[in-house]
Amino acid sequence: MIGWTLDTQMTEELITRAKQMAIDARGVAPGLIVQSYRGTQYRSNSYVSFLEKHGIRRSMSRKGNCWKMR
Repeated sequence: MIGWTLDTQMTEELITRAKQMAIDARGVAPGLIVQSYRGTQYRSNSYVSFLEKHGIRRSMSRKGNCWKMR
């Protein structure tokens, strides 16, 4: 999944626009998992709802461990 957006701040809207670009370009494969770090924008209700609406599972590892998927 590849999408991008630019802004002066890292917001939930910014990452949602990037994900939407990727979905529009390639769709969503069954079982898609998106790994992210622990930023508040990745835990916001609207971002989580966006992923759920598209059938995307989210994964967030514990602090300091970007390799372990949950």
